[in-house]
Amino acid sequence: DVDRARTDAERARQTLAEAELQERLAARTLVVLSGVEPEGGRAPLDDDLHAEAALDAFLDHVSAHPGVEAAARDVVAAGQLRDAAWMALLPTLSGSATERVTNAAGFGPTAAWALGVTLNWTLDFARPAAISTRDHAAAIAEIRAERSRTDAETAVYEAWLRVTSLLARARAARVAATASAHGAAVARACLAAGTGTQLEVSQAHRDSLSSDVLRIQADADLIVSRYVLRLRAGLGLDGEP
Repeated sequence: DVDRARTDAERARQTLAEAELQERLAARTLVVLSGVEPEGGRAPLDDDLHAEAALDAFLDHVSAHPGVEAAARDVVAAGQLRDAAWMALLPTLSGSATERVTNAAGFGPTAAWALGVTLNWTLDFARPAAISTRDHAAAIAEIRAERSRTDAETAVYEAWLRVTSLLARARAARVAATASAHGAAVARACLAAGTGTQLEVSQAHRDSLSSDVLRIQADADLIVSRYVLRLRAGLGLDGEP
């Protein structure tokens, strides 16, 4: 029993060391990606298992997603370039005015004015090709914008369903952890009454620990999936636009 307890303790230390390694690597990755040092302690890994809002409530904010908004701006830019290509077909009108004043007597009037208007209209074979290119570019931009919005809506739909699935997983993990804790308590009671063995207690505690680990992992995955859902819907982590 002592040797078994020592083995369990060393296995627990190994698990703790691996968890600390993953935590430090994740913190380093966060600094590299964001350039900001993480503040505060560890994030709570205990979800209240509340259901998310309806799917339509998240789809309504898809237009605020950075990718969708950027694609919409590309459509506007392509439309402006297309309009500019059409406007290049119009003639240009330019005007000029000059005034000449002299104080030399005998050389004509002391002041003279001149006005000029010039109308230019340039037609060449390159203009229709440029217009066609801009028309195709605008059409492609609209297709990309529609695809971007569709992809964003699909991502929101997938994230919303994943939250629903992980909610069921978290609830099941809670039930399993409660049952394992009850089994460990029963094993200790049987050992105290002389009807159980230390091996049964050790195994029950191991099962209870594994159930707690699965519960914490399920809650952590659920919390992350909630954040992913908000980000994919173009919302902040707090759920605000």
